[in-house]
Amino acid sequence: MIAARRSNNRSPQAQPAAPPPASTPQQRADEAQRNADRLQQFADAAQRASEAAVQEPDLAEKLQRDSEQRVREATAQIGVQEVKLAQARGHLEQAQKQFNSIEDPKRKESEKWTVQYAQNAVEKAERKLEMIKAEVAAATEAIEEARKRIAAAPAKIETTKARAAEAQKQTDEAQARADAAQHRADEVRRRSVETLAR
Repeated sequence: MIAARRSNNRSPQAQPAAPPPASTPQQRADEAQRNADRLQQFADAAQRASEAAVQEPDLAEKLQRDSEQRVREATAQIGVQEVKLAQARGHLEQAQKQFNSIEDPKRKESEKWTVQYAQNAVEKAERKLEMIKAEVAAATEAIEEARKRIAAAPAKIETTKARAAEAQKQTDEAQARADAAQHRADEVRRRSVETLAR
């Protein structure tokens, strides 16, 4: 009893409203044309995807060339930066030795800034070296990604072309149905006019 009352209290689930069936030949023709127009939008999008896929190998090859250039340039900078880091470490070691040899407390206090400056220079050189190495790693990863895109491009082109062709075929068929429906609507209208004219 309670379960029955609960089920009565539930609101009925709303069903999506279906468009009312087209009742006249012109309404059917208009609906067929709207359907063909919608399909044409899908066909256009599929065509754009196909065109983008055709350009993919060129874009991937450019990415690969640019990334290879970045690797060469950054790799050359690694050697330069390693020399700078070694020099900065040498200056730090020299500054620390000099600092440790000073006995005068006042002079030692002022000399600690020289050591701190040398320490900062080492840390800066280390950070720069790590940044360069990270750039090489990122560019190397981009090269791999570009190679994968180049390898996958022929299959992607074929798939997108097939999808575009199928979408256009469906659009053409829908347009033919719309044209036929419009022809029937025009024929019904012509007969109606002839009947009224009698």
